[in-house]
Order: sequence, then structure tokens, then C-alpha cells
Amino acid sequence: MISKMQQRFVAEYLADPNPKRNAKAAALRAGYSKSSAGPHSCRMLQDPEIQELINKELTRHLEKLDVDAQMVLKGILDAIDDAKHSGRGAWQSATIVRGYELLGRYLGLFHDRVEVDLDTEIMARLEEGRRRAAGLTKNDEEEAEEQPPDEPKPN
Repeated sequence: MISKMQQRFVAEYLADPNPKRNAKAAALRAGYSKSSAGPHSCRMLQDPEIQELINKELTRHLEKLDVDAQMVLKGILDAIDDAKHSGRGAWQSATIVRGYELLGRYLGLFHDRVEVDLDTEIMARLEEGRRRAAGLTKNDEEEAEEQPPDEPKPN
């Protein structure tokens, strides 16, 4: 059973405009003392009944707002249309480009990629540096390749 103080905590917690929400501040606004607000808020956020109430209230709030992808897309398209009909200028162009960028991202048309090209000269220099670091020079390596491998000695 959730008490009136806990219900006020949930209301204050959800009223926090910061998306990260400050539980201690919500407990203070709900009427808890300075010394007990921190521990109480921590315990309340771990309570399954309070978690369920918070989720229920958030869901109800989002349904009330009726925010969905369709609404967001319509807003973007309306902003593009308004900018097109407002004449020609820097803000109109920026709005149109940004609107199309958001639509493209939604449709998955853009992918952030970093292209890596293996330059053969760089690869040769790296290999040469590795040989030097290992104590081998090109001549040492060629001599090692020319010599037949040592045959095992009999015991």
C-alpha cells in the first residue's frame, strides 16, 4: 500500500523537468525532512509498488500527449513546408536542410562511417620499422632465407 507521502513523492519526481530526475529533491518537495530525504528517496525508487506507479504515470502521461513517430514526422514535414513558403533566406534554407536530414536519419539513409584506406607505402614503412625493432635488417632477412635450415644433430 502506497502512502500519501509516497504518492506526493511520485508526483514530485515525475514533475522534475530534468530527464535524469532528482529523487532527493522530489522527496524534499513532497515533505520529507532534509536528513531523511536521501535515504527515503533511495528506498522508494527500489520499491516495486512505487516503480510500478512511476511507470504507470509515465505511460499515462505519454498516452495523454499522444506522441508517436507519426506526430514527429508530421511536425518535421510541416516545418519544412513552412520554411519553403516563408521565402528565401538563411534560416529557411537551414530549416529545410535540417528537416530533410532528420527524415533521412529516420529512414536510415545516413550512416556515420569512417573510411580507412590502407596505403601500401605506409604498410611497407610499418613492416620495415617492425623488422628494425626486432633487430633484423633487410640483408639479415635475405641471408636467413638463403641459408638452408640447420639439420638436427644426432644424439
